[in-house]
Amino acid sequence: MVAEVLPIKKIILVALVLFIAFAIIGYRLVMTGDAEKLFENPKEFLFKEGLKLYNRPLKVDLYFISESGDKLVKETATIEQTLKNLPVAVFELLANGPVNKDLNPVIPPGTELLWAKNDGEVCIMNLSDNFINEMTKDETVERLSVYAIVNSITGIEGIQYVKILINSKEYEKLNFVKIKEPLAPDYTLLSE
Repeated sequence: MVAEVLPIKKIILVALVLFIAFAIIGYRLVMTGDAEKLFENPKEFLFKEGLKLYNRPLKVDLYFISESGDKLVKETATIEQTLKNLPVAVFELLANGPVNKDLNPVIPPGTELLWAKNDGEVCIMNLSDNFINEMTKDETVERLSVYAIVNSITGIEGIQYVKILINSKEYEKLNFVKIKEPLAPDYTLLSE
């Protein structure tokens, strides 16, 4: 009798673990906007998009504020294998700050990426309100911070523009920088 109960407990435990894993994966797909792609063509999503986005290390260019505080400086990083979509992974690297300690961070403390999804060649990034509330009230720093995100995200193949939302709301501008329309990269802000 005991021998029969043990396999049933194992089966239930395995089923529960699989259910939780699929729920988490499904939630991430919905939040990143990739669920539609999965259902449109599962084989292509899993084998084409999946290999392109998730299954190999990828070098990305990140932009941080220069030591002098007036330009952006490029720093190259590697995204290891991940189940996150690339804009989320790039944003997390930006939020972690620069490796070079002479550079300044671009994401204000406590700012969270609530979700990111691709809509054609536009990446829509929904940030928490800390992005506005904790941003230094300086026009140059704000412009550099916004374009550090835009330049970093548009470095991902297929993304030409970045649309920034704050707590799922569209704003005309932050304190100084207009963000109502999707933003193209601005490489004139780069240090020589």
